Formats: sequence, structure tokens, C-alpha cells
Amino acid sequence: MSEFPVEAPAVGEEFFDRVEETGSIIHSILRGEHLVIIGHRKVGKTSILFRVGDELSGREYIFAYTYIPEASSVELVANEFMRSVLSALAGESRIIPVREYVRIAIRRFPRVSSEILTLSELKPNESVFRDALVLLDNILEKIGMKAIVVFDEFQNIANISLGILDYIRQALWRVRRIIVILCGSMIRMIDRILSRPSMPLGLRRIKIEPFDFNTAREFMMMLSKKAIPETILAFIYAITGGMPFHIKVLLRRINSIGVEKISWWVVRKALLEELLNDSGVLYNYYSAIESRLESLSAIYLEILYAIAMGKRRLSEIARFLGKSMQDINYYVKRLREMEIIDEDNIILDEMFEIWMETAWPVVKKAPVPELERRRKIFLQAIDGIIEQYKSMLGWTVESIIYELIKKMRGETISGEKMPNPVEVLRNIIINNEEFDILAIKNNNAWIIEICTHPLTKEDVVNFEKKTKVIRGYNIKGKILVALSTISHDAISKATQLRIKIWTREFVKKLMRYYKIPIVSKFFS
Repeated sequence: MSEFPVEAPAVGEEFFDRVEETGSIIHSILRGEHLVIIGHRKVGKTSILFRVGDELSGREYIFAYTYIPEASSVELVANEFMRSVLSALAGESRIIPVREYVRIAIRRFPRVSSEILTLSELKPNESVFRDALVLLDNILEKIGMKAIVVFDEFQNIANISLGILDYIRQALWRVRRIIVILCGSMIRMIDRILSRPSMPLGLRRIKIEPFDFNTAREFMMMLSKKAIPETILAFIYAITGGMPFHIKVLLRRINSIGVEKISWWVVRKALLEELLNDSGVLYNYYSAIESRLESLSAIYLEILYAIAMGKRRLSEIARFLGKSMQDINYYVKRLREMEIIDEDNIILDEMFEIWMETAWPVVKKAPVPELERRRKIFLQAIDGIIEQYKSMLGWTVESIIYELIKKMRGETISGEKMPNPVEVLRNIIINNEEFDILAIKNNNAWIIEICTHPLTKEDVVNFEKKTKVIRGYNIKGKILVALSTISHDAISKATQLRIKIWTREFVKKLMRYYKIPIVSKFFS
């Protein structure tokens, strides 16, 4: 599923950092490697690819970009592919009739005028994806150039015709001057497609991740026209998940508010205008997703609302909606396949979860016609999110882990069974050994140690020795929370001793699962 609004790729100062990703892609292209670029929606994949195209245009490369919508046909996609190839040969970014691309390309490269005409006359069917690439390769050889051909959201080909991929595979065996890049956002579907025999072999895979905090912080400070307090920078990062698109939209909105200083009042006003008002970029983006899901079945939105309200288990969601688990199981699985939620029923897009929790109930679910009342209800919900975040700013790491453990009820998260305590103790001393957290249920116990420095093999061994002093309990789990780096020896030793290591990223996943705000102490 990818029939969502598409914004123009970030350019100029709005394209920020991504030096490592851009360099890695360029390095692979120069080595002649075909690529698969993956990453969730709005993470910046397309912007990165356009930057790569710009940087290589000075090295005799042309850049042909084709976006593949979900609702399409072989003929429509083939025509769009041909348009992108011919516009690249013409060196034209304007949207003009195809015959104009042909005319400009011929004027630009008169030596290959007949080949360009032949290319433009290919029939828009499956085989054009092979024939056009092969013919383009011949043209490139004669004019002494190379090409980067991008298929964006290529997983949607599966909804149109997998035969297209077979023709692309055939072309890759024959072309020498073309690099094909398959780019997509539905990672699980892409993995299934890539495992098919018809897929090209030897594609290098690169995943684009959201910004880390330090990069996002620099990006926000660059975009902002005013100084932003550190607590607000951290809050914006937490609610956007480091997604460049979301950060950019919020900072644009903040900049448009005529105040001298950026305060929490400014943040809540920006969220009001972006998430509740129909002029908001985010409002329109999420409304498009909502409309698409509603066209399939309204139950999708009800499930997402339940999840946004903190219901994670299938039984919890069903009970919240007043339905049986059998009634909703299919729809939950489909939401996972569409990569709107993950395997633990967490909405992947943090801002979408906030929209479903705060705006959707008063705008879509049970619309509140009075504007002022609608705003008041929305702002009360936003204030609750902000106040919960602010209340945790003074908490220690140990306090947050302690609160996490108290919320656990034996769930399985990312394949790991969580503790299921009825009592959770902190900083207790047993036989002269201090334990950070001891979780207890009847005769069962879970021992949790928090390590904020780089975790070594020695740390693991010492933790194991400490656990030996606890007697009279059935030790159900030994958990090391490692919030810094972890050595390979430490991982190996922990595996040997059946000690689980919770990484910083896993703890952040737990915080999202249990709806505990992710504060800066847990940013990488």
C-alpha cells in the first residue's frame, strides 16, 4: 500500500546530511552494482536518490526516475517509464509532451536520432522494460554516457504484473552502461519479492534510516529562524521519530508563527495547525492514508485508534472495539502487511499514531462540528502528551526502566518474552550484592541490571556471579540493559550464560509499546 501524497524531493538546504548514505550509493554505482534501496515512508529515500543523480550528472550520467503507484496498470507504468527515460535523454525536468522530449533529445544527440525514435515507438507492455533498457544501453554506448534508472515504490509492481521484474532481470544480463535502482518502502513485501526466482540476482541492499538525534538536532537548528530550547528539540525528535519530512513540516509551521521565542505554547499551536486544520501538510498526508484505508474497510481505522490508545494484544484490541479476535485478526495482519503497524502492533509512524489519538476522533471518527470545542478537545489531548513528556525529563534511566518493568504482563515483544511480575523492587541488597531491579511473581524472579557504559565480557561475567546469591526463587530471566556499545565477547558470553541483552533500540521499542515517552537519555 503506497497510494499516499508525494512531496517533491528535498533540495537545497532542506536536503540535510545523508553524507554516508549518498556516498555509499554513489560508490556502488561507480562499481557497477545494481541496488535495492529500502526504508519507511517519508524517511528521505527519494530525496537521497535525486541528490545522487545531481552529483553524478557531472560524471556523464543521466538520471531516469519512475514512480510506480499502487493503483496502476502495465500500460500506465510502461508509459511513465518511457517518459522518464526520454526526459532523461533530453535533459529536461519539465513536464512536457513526450514528442517534445524526443525532439529535444534528438537535437541534443543527433548521432543517435534513429535509435531515439525507435525507443519512443516501443509499445507500452511488459517487454518494454527489457527492450527500452537494452536500446538505451546501445544509445549510451554511442554517446559515451551512462544512466541511473530508478523504479520508486517498486514493490507495487507485484500488484500490476510480476512479469515486469522478469523483463528487468533479462535486461540486466545485457546492459553494461545502466545501473538499475529498485526503491521501496514496504520492506516485508520487498523481501518476499526479492526471494522470487524472477528477481535479478546480486542486488546490493541499502536501508535508509531516520535521522539520529544529533543529526536531527542540527537539521532543526538549521531550519529554525529562532533559538529552540533543548527540551523542545528533544520533544520534536521524539514525536517525529527522526523522520526528515515530519521535522521539516513542523519547523516550517513553527517558523510561520509570529513570536520571538519558541515555547511549549508555540509547539502546541504548530501541532494544532498541522494535525487538526485541513490546511496542514501532515493533516492532508494522514487524511489521504485514512481515506485509502476507509475505502478498504472502516475497521482498519477502528483498529488503529485502539492501537493509538495503547491497546497492543489482539485480545485487548478486540475488547476495546467490542468484537471477537476472529473478527479483527485478518485486518490486523493486513495492517502489518501494509507496514502501517509492526509485528507488535505499534504504529510505525509516530506522528500518525499521535494523529490517530488526538485529531482523528474529533475530525473523522465522531466529528465535532463546533470549531472551538473541537480545538479544545484536541489541545487537551496534546497537552496530555506534552505534560507526560515534561514530567519524565527529571527521571533517571533506572526510574524509567523500573516503570517499564512494572507495566509488563508477560507479553512477547519482538520475539522476546517479557517479565510478568506482581512486585518490582529497586536498588535492593541481597547478601551484600546490590541489584538494580528485581521483579517477582510468586516463586519466580527476573533480575535486571542496567549498564550505561560500554558492555564488556567482564560485565556479563560479574552479573552472572551476582545472580548466584539469589536463592529461594526460580530465576525466569537474567536481563542486562545495555545503553551504550556492546562488545562481541559480551554478546557471546551472554548467549552462553542465557543472559538477555536489551539494547538501547530495544528499550526504545519497549517504551513505544507501553506508551512511555522516549526522552533524550535514550537517544543514540
